[in-house]
Formats: sequence, C-alpha cells, structure tokens
Amino acid sequence: MIAQTHARVGFLAMALLLFSPCAIHAQFKFPPPPRAPKNPALSKTIMAAKSVYFDNETGDSAVGRDTLRELAEWGRFQVVGQTDAQLFIVLSTEEFTDDEFAPAAGGLDASDLHLPRKPLNAFLTVIDKATGDRVWIDSRPWGGLLTGANSAGRRLIDRFRKRIEHQRPPE
Repeated sequence: MIAQTHARVGFLAMALLLFSPCAIHAQFKFPPPPRAPKNPALSKTIMAAKSVYFDNETGDSAVGRDTLRELAEWGRFQVVGQTDAQLFIVLSTEEFTDDEFAPAAGGLDASDLHLPRKPLNAFLTVIDKATGDRVWIDSRPWGGLLTGANSAGRRLIDRFRKRIEHQRPPE
C-alpha cells in the first residue's frame, strides 16, 4: 500500500514537472514575445505642428520659466495662446491619460488640465488640441543638487527636441 502511494506521488510529481509552463516552453522553444520599439515613430500631428501652448502645472514658477525658455530657444515651435495653438505642452507632476481630455465642442480648453502637485517626478505631455489625444509623454526625476532644482522641465524639452530631430533631420 505504501509502495503504491509513493508510486502515485512520484507519478504526479513527474507529470507536474513535465507539464509545467517552463517545461512546455523548453520542449517547444516558443519565440520570445515581440518587444515594443524603443523609439516609436512620432505622430504626424507632432511633426506637422508649428505652434504650441505651454501650460506649467507643476506649481513651481521657476521650473515653468526654465522650461518655457528652453522651448523658445529651441525655436521649433512658436509659443502662442491656447486658441491659436495646434498642440498643448503640459509640464506637470503627475501622469494623466487621453480620456481626461475629451475636447469640448469648440476644442480643448487648457483650463481643464489642472492636476494635483506631487513633486517626485516631472512629466512632459504633448496633447493634440483638435482631438484631445495624448501624442507624447516623457518623465524624469524632479531634480536636485546635482542636476539643478529647476532643471526637470528644461531637460524634458531637450529630450523631446532630440527625439524630433532623430526622426527628421533638421531643415
């Protein structure tokens, strides 16, 4: 009786080992799942846009000024009021999604973009004004002694600039 119990336990252990996901994967050599591209192509909306509205939602005016200065020095986009902008560039301390920006009948209003302050990270979000869709987002740590207390937005604009220039050579 004990020998039969040991035989059954051994059989069950062998069956579990053979049919475990790792064993099946090793036996059939499934290819690894596809990875998302590291730098997916930027949307046509970003590449075609000429004007932006900048909204500093960080609660820190010095960070906003440095970011706006970096955006103006870049010169790729004309910084305009929200009614004339093709894109909204929002610097914030919290990530948000497309569904929070359903455009009103007359288009997206920047006053809908207010977010709570949480200064661990800075987020740069680019929103298509016509559709309210988020077309770009990036984040980085807020900053400090080594990188500069006000550098988060400036560095995010620099990354955005490099990404655009990487996709299309300068004109």
